[in-house]
Parts: sequence; structure tokens; C-alpha cells
Amino acid sequence: MHFFNDKKLALRFREDAVPEKERFYYLLAFMISFSFVTSTIVTSSLYASINQWDIYSDVFFFLTTIFGTYILYRTNSTGDNKDFIARFICISFPVTIKITLLIFVVLTLTAIADEFIDIGLYEDETSAFDLIVTIIITLIYYLRLNTSMRLASTGK
Repeated sequence: MHFFNDKKLALRFREDAVPEKERFYYLLAFMISFSFVTSTIVTSSLYASINQWDIYSDVFFFLTTIFGTYILYRTNSTGDNKDFIARFICISFPVTIKITLLIFVVLTLTAIADEFIDIGLYEDETSAFDLIVTIIITLIYYLRLNTSMRLASTGK
């Protein structure tokens, strides 16, 4: 893998000399670094404080990124083993749109419930509720993406 020499990697792509497995490693490295850079541990200067729920959420998201991306790669490789990166990126788009709409509906309903019932879901700090929502949404994303990856690679 090329960690700093992007031009050499670009030339290898031009020569079609980057195998699918190595492409997977680049995607995984990108996903891991992205999840780290966007974690509350790194971005904590933007918040008044972080708590244990932030840490649990970051750890869950980090581990799910690794295992979820690996499972998607395995699903694709047990099929036709073609175009993993293109499938991952392109299929992620409509899956993300659906999840965004789901998040909007869930947050709207919980905001309404919190307004009328005052169940205390919207606090200034991250809570167990936030962790549960993160887990559910992340699992839905990877499960839905895996189903579509299987369909793309096997037709089933």
C-alpha cells in the first residue's frame, strides 16, 4: 500500500495494477481514518464536554466500520468479486438517503413525544438513548448495504 505516494498509486490505477483486495484495504483505511477524525474524541474541542456515552458511541462506530466494511467485502467476494469500491460507494448513496429520512422521522416523533410527555430525551449531553439510536441506525445501514451488495454480486 502507498501511504504517501498518491502519484505512484494513481499510475498503478492507470495501469490497472491495483487488485480488488488492495482496493478494499484502501477503502477500509479511509473508513477507519474518517471514523477517527469525526469521533467526539478528536472533535471534543467543539463541545462543552464529552461523557462516557460519547466514548461508547465512538468505539461502537469505529468497530462497526471495521467489521461492517469487512463483511461487505466478504459478501462481494463470495459473489462475483467485482467492483467492490464502486458498489460500496454507489449503493451507499440511496441507503444513506433512506436512513436520513428514517432519522428525520424518528427525531421528529421523539421531539413531539418529548414536548408533550417531557420524557427528557433531549438533554445537553449525549445519553444512552443517543447510543441506542446510533447502534440501530448503523446496523440498519450495514444490513441494508449488505443485502444490496449481495444482490449486486450474485443476483440473489
